[in-house]
Amino acid sequence: MAEARKLHQMALLADGRVLIVGGYCAFMSSTASAEIYDPSTHTFTPTGSMIEGRARFTATTLADGRVLVAGGGIGGRVTAEIYDPATGTFAYTGSMSVPREDHTATLLPSGGVLIVGGWDNFLTYMTDRQLEVFDPATGTFGVVGAMTEGRAGHSATLLEDGTVLLAGGFNELLGYSYPLNTADVFDPLSGIVTPIGPMGSGHRYHGAAKLGEGLVLIVGGCSYYDGPAEIYDPVARGFAVSAQDPVRRSESVVAVGVGAARALVAGASSLVELWVAGSTAPSVVSTAPTDGAIINPGRWITLTIRFSESMFAGTDLAAVALTFQTGDGPVAILVHADVSGNALVLTPASSLPANKTFSVTVPATAVVDGGGHALAAPYTFSFTSTRR
Repeated sequence: MAEARKLHQMALLADGRVLIVGGYCAFMSSTASAEIYDPSTHTFTPTGSMIEGRARFTATTLADGRVLVAGGGIGGRVTAEIYDPATGTFAYTGSMSVPREDHTATLLPSGGVLIVGGWDNFLTYMTDRQLEVFDPATGTFGVVGAMTEGRAGHSATLLEDGTVLLAGGFNELLGYSYPLNTADVFDPLSGIVTPIGPMGSGHRYHGAAKLGEGLVLIVGGCSYYDGPAEIYDPVARGFAVSAQDPVRRSESVVAVGVGAARALVAGASSLVELWVAGSTAPSVVSTAPTDGAIINPGRWITLTIRFSESMFAGTDLAAVALTFQTGDGPVAILVHADVSGNALVLTPASSLPANKTFSVTVPATAVVDGGGHALAAPYTFSFTSTRR
């Protein structure tokens, strides 16, 4: 490159070239310069500079090919600029509602850009809860909601249904060294923020990669390297620890989904890894009650099936069946099925009759692992209820 940079940003342009802009060029000194990388010639060429130097900011390619750069700087900036590839120049656009640094910017299906979180005080790490959206047509930002708590150094992932997963980060309440294990889902259409999770560990400056089935891999960014990779399931709106755990990475982690069950993971280490979800079908390791057990169910009982790894809801979760046999044929009992971690928990909607033999049938595609693998075959076990 023409200039050494760190904590800069890159944006893919419509013609395949890459805009490289800003960053720290010396201790606590941010640059306004920008350059273009051309993959066809493997060359870097200077282009117009930003009006202000920025680091720890965001750069987002808009639907019309222009690039929005927002925030950054020591303590955060409120200003934003637009880069026009046709002219190679930057120009001011509307300003955000608050200064932001280490925030996120997500291009929405509507063409707007969702701006989330960040901090605006270098000494106290005061973080922001506000959500705002940039409208490219008017060049203005508008506040659209607020998270359940402030976040900086978090991840923002656009999900298949158009909602946005906002996970981890840190705030001034716990401090930089204590990553958050909380997460929110924001719906741009309704403006509703829904708290979800929590994650098994706190993550900040981590990587987030979209996988198949709408799943999201959360990896790295844990204080003291103590947090395993996790997978978010948008159906269950919960997190489960990944059975495939890459090298622990503290921060500045990047994860990019490669197909349905793989992700490239880099940062905070000289190693670059290809994370691959489990390649074999998961299996059942235990049931409660055990197969063939005789139990006294009382008025209410839950049934638990545990698997060899963390599981998620599959396409046939609603088809899990609890039945008992009568002279007129099988009778089904309605059950509520919930997947959490490596367990499928079934809760009957009514008490179980006495002196009956029950069968539990789990379709092969009722649950899937992080790689989208279903059971090798339907699983069935039985138990008998005694007289109360």
